[in-house]
Amino acid sequence: MRSSSWTPVGPAVTPSAVLTLVGVRLRLRAGADAGPVVSWADRLRAELDRTPDLTGYALRFTGGSLWVVSAWSRRTSLAAFERGALHTAAQRELRPLLRPPVVVVWRAAPADPPPSWEEVRRRLCAAGERTRTRLGNR
Repeated sequence: MRSSSWTPVGPAVTPSAVLTLVGVRLRLRAGADAGPVVSWADRLRAELDRTPDLTGYALRFTGGSLWVVSAWSRRTSLAAFERGALHTAAQRELRPLLRPPVVVVWRAAPADPPPSWEEVRRRLCAAGERTRTRLGNR
């Protein structure tokens, strides 16, 4: 899988809309093969390109982690994608290969530029630190 820059999807949304952005970091467990993660990421990318109310996304695989960021104009469409057959199958198959995911959600205006990888990484690292603190550094 090659990393992708921001990929716009779907029609433009009204300037008064509020987008829901989702950042996800999926880290491989020690010794796990990255092949299935890369394969599923490519399949899910094709699904994302057809998903309603998704305004854009980017994926990046580096350092044993798959980083994903997406922007949605409707949370119901985000929830439908998460519950969809392909995403559910990917979760089921990849769960043994991955550490628990780190997920962060924030809001942005359609006029805001797409988030940089630096911003996504900062948000996810902060969320991961909060999770480790809350769980007692398991």
